Amino acid sequence: MIWEWLMNRVADMIVWLSAQITAMIPPVPSWVASLPGYIQTLAGYLGTVSHWLPVEMLIVVIVALSATWGAGLAIKGIRIVASFLTLGGGGAG
Repeated sequence: MIWEWLMNRVADMIVWLSAQITAMIPPVPSWVASLPGYIQTLAGYLGTVSHWLPVEMLIVVIVALSATWGAGLAIKGIRIVASFLTLGGGGAG
């Protein structure tokens, strides 16, 4: 009974906190809401430049670099976490 009352108070606190956070978030600006239109316009402009600038190759290079950096960061994170795990090991002596 006490546990149920406590859980109800925690749930009420979470609902109140989420309402406060939601009230602090400003509305989305109109230029963000119409962003796909801007992207389509940019793609139209880049389509005419593709004779001089290999846009397809640049997209492949950017995706490959992003994937490489992401994999490198993931490996680095795994190595950092693994360095904290001794798994029963001890000192060097």
